[in-house]
Amino acid sequence: MMLLEPVPNPPNHFRYIPGLAIPLAVTLLGILAKKTAGREDWKRSHFYLGTELTLAALAAAFLNFSDLIKPGSKVTPDFQNLVGLNAAAAFMSFILLMLVISLHQDWEPRAAERPKLSFFWLICVSNMIGFGLLAVVVILVPAS
Repeated sequence: MMLLEPVPNPPNHFRYIPGLAIPLAVTLLGILAKKTAGREDWKRSHFYLGTELTLAALAAAFLNFSDLIKPGSKVTPDFQNLVGLNAAAAFMSFILLMLVISLHQDWEPRAAERPKLSFFWLICVSNMIGFGLLAVVVILVPAS
């Protein structure tokens, strides 16, 4: 029987799988929760996920940032760049969260009278902002 030895430093790309898959799985569970809690037929609003995905990106950015500045963390030559990038990602996540919320405030009341435009702004644009931001925070912004 061969025993597997733990990898002392897992490759940095390992965080992509849980960093994207877990928030997306929880978001899909949120769709089902909205559906079952409302006891109604499927509605377009069940798929308005921009706010949830943007919040997941904000949480990932804060998690990366707090992991960098915790006591006992290694201060490398790139430390200031890493902290700056993660702080910028958190700030940008917050700004885009405000944008997504304002899109929802503007277009959800108009969903019945302008369904095509509300679909575009609330499902296409809002969801893409959230998912794109989550992907940027997890993949492009280094954690440590």
